[in-house]
Amino acid sequence: MELETIYRTIFKEERKEDFERLEFLERVVSGKFPFGDQLVDLDDAMEMDAIDASPQFDYQSERYSGVMEAIRTAREWYKRFGSTRQEGKEQIAQALMTAEISSVLDTLDDCLQVLETYREKTEFINLLRSASKTPKKNRTSAIYATAETLLNTITNKESREQIYRFVELYERKIVRDFNRAVKRGKPIRIANAFMELSFTHEPDLIECAKNKLRH
Repeated sequence: MELETIYRTIFKEERKEDFERLEFLERVVSGKFPFGDQLVDLDDAMEMDAIDASPQFDYQSERYSGVMEAIRTAREWYKRFGSTRQEGKEQIAQALMTAEISSVLDTLDDCLQVLETYREKTEFINLLRSASKTPKKNRTSAIYATAETLLNTITNKESREQIYRFVELYERKIVRDFNRAVKRGKPIRIANAFMELSFTHEPDLIECAKNKLRH
């Protein structure tokens, strides 16, 4: 779901600051910031800004740096999956005040709700994909631990169904790998495949594998 769609759902009436507010929220989500004529990673933009900083006070430069710091502060909260709106609100509000971004500061609760909703509906799949790229010996445990954490956090029905589906597809894969190992009859591969199944802690999967080994 697009960030703007969620934004329009929460901010039901159009407001004159919508563009500025949406731009801020999009930068929090993407972690990108315009530097020169291109978008770069926020950390890189802040580093380059520090290098280019003038030793003398310059209001525009200070505000520019303040905007990046406000985005960084909000993004740190956003990336902590499961963090509530209250947990980062005070720090974010202070950063917004310093950066003079009143359009976000004056509607901070609603802005955090937009980010919270977007995170819940989209970011979870990135966490699962990251878990699936874990080295093989830890992959199953990482996927199941991540899925459990997400299910304890996410209330959105569609997102929860996608998590269950992701785990289900992964289970099918490791069952196929186990069956293939048994068919080839190589003890080391069978042992490794069975270990992967055991890491799921799913009794039915483990019992089916044991039955297959008995026969």
